[in-house]
Amino acid sequence: MPEGARSQAFLRQYEEKMVGPREEYLASHFPGRKFSDLSPDEQEEVAEYANEFAVEWWLSFDDKRFDEETLSPREMAANVAYKINHLVNLPKFMPDNGSVDLLSVGHKTSTEAFLKFALERVANGDVVTGFENLVEIGGSLKILDSWELVAKTDSQGQLQVSLTIRRENGDTQVCSISREILRQLSLEYIKSHDLNIKKIDCLD
Repeated sequence: MPEGARSQAFLRQYEEKMVGPREEYLASHFPGRKFSDLSPDEQEEVAEYANEFAVEWWLSFDDKRFDEETLSPREMAANVAYKINHLVNLPKFMPDNGSVDLLSVGHKTSTEAFLKFALERVANGDVVTGFENLVEIGGSLKILDSWELVAKTDSQGQLQVSLTIRRENGDTQVCSISREILRQLSLEYIKSHDLNIKKIDCLD
């Protein structure tokens, strides 16, 4: 479920989007059993399937809000981009051959919102930015899925950024982040929160 500002009306709609898929999956995979009768792992399996439909529904709002109280996917993406932009630009402020390991924890649906706008990948031989449907990137991130962002400066002083999505089943997808979109989203966040631009924002 999306983090950040959200209304009770939105939460009800979000939950309602999960009801049909949850009942459908329960009937086809666990016939004759109630959700409450399932093991924790089985409940997680059903919930993750149903949640995919709710996340897809929310992402379809794009840069529009469900209502005044609920952040749009674009606003959520800007929130994430502002933080990631700092991590991406960090190598510029480090000494030669310097390195740092950072642990960054994010909420599931905020990650999908960011990837919807900023992910760069190769599809059918073409470089594509973002996605329209979650199936294009193998679905939403599940509880045990993760992603790793690596930013480093090569020997020519050029910043190299890669993003690896690691799935619970062992599948990996290596892609990159659109620097242009990353800067745009970061600037949107700075303006909406009336923040001062810092050197590490590197928005020039």
